[in-house]
Amino acid sequence: MATLIRIRKHGASKFAEQFLKPAAISDSIGMAGTAVRKALQRIREQLRSCVERKAAAGGV
Repeated sequence: MATLIRIRKHGASKFAEQFLKPAAISDSIGMAGTAVRKALQRIREQLRSCVERKAAAGGV
């Protein structure tokens, strides 16, 4: 969780807008590339789960 907070604190939207690869993000925030990749994987899984729940509830 600390990894996700660290990415968010450094402006996740900034990284998304620039379409940076995990290696570039890791250099920018001083984290290992593998940690950034895993954090992004978890973020995608959480987003997918949220969208699926909303769709199942008729919210999307």
